[in-house]
Amino acid sequence: MKTKQEIYTEIRKDLTDKNLKISGEDFERPWGGFFKIADESLTDFLSIYFPE
Repeated sequence: MKTKQEIYTEIRKDLTDKNLKISGEDFERPWGGFFKIADESLTDFLSIYFPE
């Protein structure tokens, strides 16, 4: 089983490999955490993860 840190690292790498910029992150939540995608990468993020 992967650790939370390993999962966060994999997701961070996946996002940056897709040239998405991360403007923040918070992994201190009881339910896990999140990455905040930079405004300048929002259109690309939506195209990749929510294609029409």
